[in-house]
Amino acid sequence: MANKLFVDGFPSFFGERDLESLFLPYGTVLHTEIVRSPSGGSLRFGFVEMATCQEACRAVSELNKQRIQDGRLMVLLAEDTGQGGMAGRVTKSQTA
Repeated sequence: MANKLFVDGFPSFFGERDLESLFLPYGTVLHTEIVRSPSGGSLRFGFVEMATCQEACRAVSELNKQRIQDGRLMVLLAEDTGQGGMAGRVTKSQTA
């Protein structure tokens, strides 16, 4: 799953297509998912799956900590939690 990214901090009005548009300059976006509350509102985090690990790493390198609207993005490689879920994983290169 080295090509799946955890994305946090995008504006609450973002839809899946907005998220896809944000990542398209870095490669082929296979899937986007925005995590929503039970009432359907965005929780301002989600996941993006890129076609290759290289594209995912480039997106992390270029987008992590970038300002967007009134916030700052956090883009990390996603990690399978082993319980059917995904979470962000911080690597040393992402914190440098």
